Amino acid sequence: MANTINVPVERESGHLEPPESYFVPATDIYETDEGLTLVAELPGVKAGGLEVTVEENLLVMRGRPQSEAKPDGEVLLQEFASGEFYRAFQLPADYDASKIQATLKEGVLTLKLPKSERMRPRRIEVKSD
Repeated sequence: MANTINVPVERESGHLEPPESYFVPATDIYETDEGLTLVAELPGVKAGGLEVTVEENLLVMRGRPQSEAKPDGEVLLQEFASGEFYRAFQLPADYDASKIQATLKEGVLTLKLPKSERMRPRRIEVKSD
């Protein structure tokens, strides 16, 4: 697979920058002839707590899990971390950001990023005399 997505080092625009302290969700990216599929684990996140944006070919996922009701009692062990998450990827110019599709199901975000029409493989019919 071609190395087509990179994590940006620095951005000038303030609203694209990560929060001071954040979690980085585990993410897998797959490439096909039609485009990219990005799958991110976001346990406890609901659509209302998730923001996905694209600006200047930078895809940003950020949000916060909705807090669940906590059981009564004194905490003896707490391994579940909570807080804001952030993940950003620099997209190559040959993807059509206006046609990105996003679904969130059971804590898994799936983004479909189609390639622009000019970048999709196509078969050329050869005619003979």
